[in-house]
Amino acid sequence: MKMIQDTSRLVGALWPAGLCWYIVTVSLLLVSASSFGQDVTIDNAAANEGENVNFTVTLNPAAIDDVTITFTFTNVSADGTDYTSTDIQLTFLTGESSNNIIVPTTEDTLDELDETFTVSVGSVDSGTVGDISDTATGTILNDDAPTVTIAGTDLTSAEAGTATGTVTVNLSNSSTVAKTVNLTLGGTASTGLGTDYNLSGTGVTWTGGTSLTVNFPAGTTSRPILLTPVDDSLDEGDETVSFTTANGTGYTHGSTSQTITITDDDAPTVTIAGTDLTSAEAG
Repeated sequence: MKMIQDTSRLVGALWPAGLCWYIVTVSLLLVSASSFGQDVTIDNAAANEGENVNFTVTLNPAAIDDVTITFTFTNVSADGTDYTSTDIQLTFLTGESSNNIIVPTTEDTLDELDETFTVSVGSVDSGTVGDISDTATGTILNDDAPTVTIAGTDLTSAEAGTATGTVTVNLSNSSTVAKTVNLTLGGTASTGLGTDYNLSGTGVTWTGGTSLTVNFPAGTTSRPILLTPVDDSLDEGDETVSFTTANGTGYTHGSTSQTITITDDDAPTVTIAGTDLTSAEAG
């Protein structure tokens, strides 16, 4: 600092005070930047599977000479098959303050949670930098939510002998997390529990009414729903029960629907009874 002060007196004797102050200030800034370098910061970034995660890296202040930095990656919930984890080297040319780390990700068909990894400075290969402790998180967004469909496995049932009917709920692809799929019941049969039919099956929950749920553990893609008719004595004609996909979390669906017909077995038998089988002309 004494040298700078002595230089200031010398320059002040030769040039006006304002210009002297400008020259000394610029000199101090250059000395400061050269001595302490530029801080490195990395912004968080995200992308869908199969796309590039684009991290923005900033030098503050801008590079006063060329700076080359190697960045390394650390798995969090992602692994080496989910993205390209090879070290990446960036060079900031003199005057540059921003650059980008481009990380390709892998497209798959597995429904899973969003996955993450981190990026940080591995080494400074040339040039002078300051703080290099910053890290950033890259998020790979899942884009493989399954599509729900309903297949008509056995769409006829009957009260006689309580012949069952079956529909099967399917997921288009496997998932690493459990799914609960919502369905809506309709048709001409009563939706009261145990009135015209009952529903059962692994993972199937129905307590009466027009809504039911089907639970899929991780890795499961198919769930049958069994309809068992209630054999009553009421002549009511054939009845129907429709199953339609409904909105929920973690899956998509179209207007998928299947209908089971319950055949009635209570048609009345007609008989003729002789209520008064005698008559006479007289009287």
